[in-house]
Amino acid sequence: MKRKVFSFCLAALMLLYLLPIGVLADAQTEQAQVLALVRERIGDTARFEHFDSNSRTAKNGVTTYHFEWATEQEDSYASLSVTCTSGGVITDYYAYDSTAERRSEKPNVHKMTASAAMEKAKVLMDKLNPQLADVLVLSLRSEVESLYDTGYSFTVSRVENGTPFYGQTGSLRVNAKADVVESFYINYDETLQVPTKESSWIAGETAQKAYAEKLGMQLVYKAQYKDRERIIYPAYVPAAEPYMYISATTGEVLDMRSEYAEEDKWLAGGSASDSENKNEAMEDVGFSPAEQEELEKIEGLLDSNAVLKTILENKLLDVPEDSSLISTTRTKDIYSDTFTYNYRLENNAEKYASVRIAADAKTGALKSFNTYRDFAADKKYESTAAAAKKAAETLSGVVFGEYKLDEDYGSDYGVRYLRYVNDTLFAQDNISITVHPESGKVTSYNLTYTDAKFPSVEGVLTPMQAAEKLFAQAAYTPHYMARYKKDGSAEVFAVYVLDETKPMVIEPFTGKLLQSYSNEPYAENVWNGYADIEGHYAQKQLETLARFGIRFAEENCMPDNVITQAEFVSLLVSAFYNGYGTIGADLEYAYRQAINSGIIAEAERADDTPLTRGAAAKYLICALGLNEVASLEGIYICPFADVTENIGHISILNAMGVVRGDGAGKYNPDGALTRGDAAILIYNYLSR
Repeated sequence: MKRKVFSFCLAALMLLYLLPIGVLADAQTEQAQVLALVRERIGDTARFEHFDSNSRTAKNGVTTYHFEWATEQEDSYASLSVTCTSGGVITDYYAYDSTAERRSEKPNVHKMTASAAMEKAKVLMDKLNPQLADVLVLSLRSEVESLYDTGYSFTVSRVENGTPFYGQTGSLRVNAKADVVESFYINYDETLQVPTKESSWIAGETAQKAYAEKLGMQLVYKAQYKDRERIIYPAYVPAAEPYMYISATTGEVLDMRSEYAEEDKWLAGGSASDSENKNEAMEDVGFSPAEQEELEKIEGLLDSNAVLKTILENKLLDVPEDSSLISTTRTKDIYSDTFTYNYRLENNAEKYASVRIAADAKTGALKSFNTYRDFAADKKYESTAAAAKKAAETLSGVVFGEYKLDEDYGSDYGVRYLRYVNDTLFAQDNISITVHPESGKVTSYNLTYTDAKFPSVEGVLTPMQAAEKLFAQAAYTPHYMARYKKDGSAEVFAVYVLDETKPMVIEPFTGKLLQSYSNEPYAENVWNGYADIEGHYAQKQLETLARFGIRFAEENCMPDNVITQAEFVSLLVSAFYNGYGTIGADLEYAYRQAINSGIIAEAERADDTPLTRGAAAKYLICALGLNEVASLEGIYICPFADVTENIGHISILNAMGVVRGDGAGKYNPDGALTRGDAAILIYNYLSR
């Protein structure tokens, strides 16, 4: 055994001498060009002390370069990372500064609106990728803004010819002034050829009919778990697999599964140019000393393909000759200042094999080798499925009659059964079993069976009617979508896509949308503003709070109505703990949070009691965490002659400018507080 290990190590060491002298990697020129382009867009990087880089090359020939800058001081740290393709598309950007605040402990309602910030953010995003200015579109993540967040976050979408590109999305975040990008990401494939939008695309009504007929809806049972109780309920859900779509050009069903996973798109490759161009590129740009040093290190690296070729020729490793290279990555160890090539290979021939290799990018020396080979099934035995079925029936006993074979279950070693009750699928219950392909012995078995009451499905809508109800409540619009091939290329199709922001679950008797994981009705959180506050003295305050989601549930605010204790407690929790939330929407949560936070004692709870001005002042001070200080006696001089209780609470709020008297030296602490006045009270504090 020792002799074998010695021979293996000796062979690995000899890799140093087997590589031709002239196979140096020539990726520096392209990296320098991409780095120069990035520098032109992001500005000067001389403030950073350190610079590192990595790269990956996809099957389609596009190399992605990842650059990282960093600087450290005794009390601060700053870093910047940028990922850019060889085609000049910045796909990832992240800037960090330890001295910058990302969350404020004090909310303020005078923030720039998200819409205004989005306009400025669009300009910044276009500076990162000017060539995509007409393609990348920003949108608000939510119509409700945050009181606490010191920045703004938006969704980025790729839109071609006015049509969204499915999956080609990302995000953008800017600071509080919307003049600095904090992070940016976009899943953007620059090799995709988008077909011209044609007037011959089928109409939405035609697409809906095709969906109902060819993909359709399926009646199933679902389970909801709440308060230690399980509730079984029927519902209609899409019958087809999620990768099946209706073509916008033909109306036929398209299988949009790619031939390989997204993570398998990467493959080693290189770029070539002469060293003269290389040096000129470096001199023209004027790289920082750290960037210049990194590029010089890369120039000394060996060609990744040559390194792998030599390793594969080593018979001690016994890598199958027809293995395919799936990915090559170059990584850097910043502690030892060395680079490593990491390879992943697969063999999908008769005998499956997976191989992972790591080698020193400068010397070619083998660093690691791992392989997995599946020798368990050289072929599919005809007895496998039969043996699995027989074993499943025997082991599951009397309940087996409620299960049906899942014909779509793709396994060479076993079968799966799904449970049906009242001829309706309950996919949560299933039987799965695998057996050894030669002996037929059971290697795994699992049975799930829910002992519960299943409601009747007598009189439910037909699948066609369920589809009509779905389209009446969820948009069905054309999108571009890519389907990748094994070689890394892709074909783009136009398909109809359901609005994924809504649950695709239909109540089978009424046709209403249900929540995805409960039998509760789905309700859109659409806010169109109050209908009864025009001209009211609290209009500005009510509308401003509503901008941050702090609002009453009703369309009519009724600003002159007396606010109840429950509503005011909910208002405080919404403003100071939740960040936002409809007032009165979940009183149990509001009271639980208020009691835990010391706003109110449990014994004080009186939901429908009209709230007085004095009690409101006390609860607000408690929400601010100042109750202990405000309760100190003998230190406050209250400016209001009629205040004999909660003197400290009202005095502090008056000093803050949050509450005022009637101009005659009175506060009227026993007077009822209206909804409008409550909004003014909270607004005044948040405006400080």
